[in-house]
Amino acid sequence: MHDGHTVVTVDNGIDALRHAETERFDLILMDIQLPHMDGLEATREIRSLADPVLASVPIIALTANAMPDSVRLCLSVGMDQVLTKPIDPLRLAQAIDEQSVANCRPARPGGGSGENTLSVRIDEGLLESLREMIGAEKVDDLIELFRVTCKGTTDEIVAAAAAKDHTKVISLAHRLKGGALNLGFGLVSDASVSLEQASKSEADLASLERLINDLTDSCVATMRALGKADP
Repeated sequence: MHDGHTVVTVDNGIDALRHAETERFDLILMDIQLPHMDGLEATREIRSLADPVLASVPIIALTANAMPDSVRLCLSVGMDQVLTKPIDPLRLAQAIDEQSVANCRPARPGGGSGENTLSVRIDEGLLESLREMIGAEKVDDLIELFRVTCKGTTDEIVAAAAAKDHTKVISLAHRLKGGALNLGFGLVSDASVSLEQASKSEADLASLERLINDLTDSCVATMRALGKADP
């Protein structure tokens, strides 16, 4: 028991996958450099599990590589957040709290939301920390990548919802949530969580469409708040 959390530790990626296949965890801290099966491959395998609850467990990457390409790679395989070594205990505790709250937050009732009712929540402290770590230009690149990802992912979500592919909606919303948390985009993260939870409960198409509209609005409002073009 550590800080109120019950911890299970493993020595390699194969054992991590075995536990993830059979046990329901609130969160996985995944080192990238694991023996036998690295953290990236283990995450790919977890995200492909048949059980959508097991497949969508929050995963935080732990890596010594802070370069944007490494962060993109971690997010592309389905990780939710990326922490760089040496690990700051306070930042780790914050990340665990963020993922725990996000994973347990109930879905909002669908109701649609106009941009003028949105309260954009951007963690400027996190963005500034990223700028100090990797430079302002690279942070701008990550934000631009997220802008493009928002558009592409929401289009995919619309198609998956229309096809009643709840598993794909869950996976796509989960991926978008991870990217939003890494950049401190609270509004997008919340909207992604609401959609993910609704799809897990197999909500009807009308409800999903309202939540998808909420997600799209949150992406647009966040990018406009940053002075970017609409996603």
